[in-house]
Amino acid sequence: MYKFYSTLLITLSSTFASFGQGFTLSPADSIHQNIQVGSYYTSTINLPHDNLTTDTVVIAWEVISIDLPVGNTWDYSYCDYTSCHTGDITNAIMTPIFPGQSAFFKVNLVAPQAGFGMFKIKVFNVDNPVNYEVMTFTFDATLDVSAIEKGQSVRVFPNPMTDDQLTISHVLPGSSLKITNSLGQLVMNETIAGSDFVVQNANLHRGVYFIQLALSNEIYTTRKLIVK
Repeated sequence: MYKFYSTLLITLSSTFASFGQGFTLSPADSIHQNIQVGSYYTSTINLPHDNLTTDTVVIAWEVISIDLPVGNTWDYSYCDYTSCHTGDITNAIMTPIFPGQSAFFKVNLVAPQAGFGMFKIKVFNVDNPVNYEVMTFTFDATLDVSAIEKGQSVRVFPNPMTDDQLTISHVLPGSSLKITNSLGQLVMNETIAGSDFVVQNANLHRGVYFIQLALSNEIYTTRKLIVK
């Protein structure tokens, strides 16, 4: 009798293992990407049928959490096998997969600012939602090296400055401009939309100033300005 129940338990355990999930995660349940600010990226985790049964598997997903930089302006969306969704969508059911087939889940994003982002997504067989997996997508966004190189082309003129007009050219669009005096006090803070910026009626007193240009909170050039 003991042997019979042991065999039955093993059989039931094997059955539940087969029917409980029906898919695996590949290459792993977590995936990380180093990305560059302003570029488009896609990060993918595959969900192949585990082939332990001949059943069709219907997989669903649900967003657990999204952790993005403060003041988030990251643009993101999801794709799940045969459908794509905006970032406002927090759950969906995928198209069924058959033995030998593979589904997938993708996070697509553009990071206009530097920082670290994390997406946690719960994925499960709709026939057994209690037995689920958690997929983790992490992204580390940094300023493109070419942006730093472009910062070397920035021109500030006239320098020395002798009137109330200052021109800053070859700026990366979307940059933040900060001008501080020799005491480190902030005297100007602006966002530059285009590649050239003209400061009218600057009203800067005689002395030494520092012009700092940053994109996505990363400084790419600092210039000294002398006002006579």
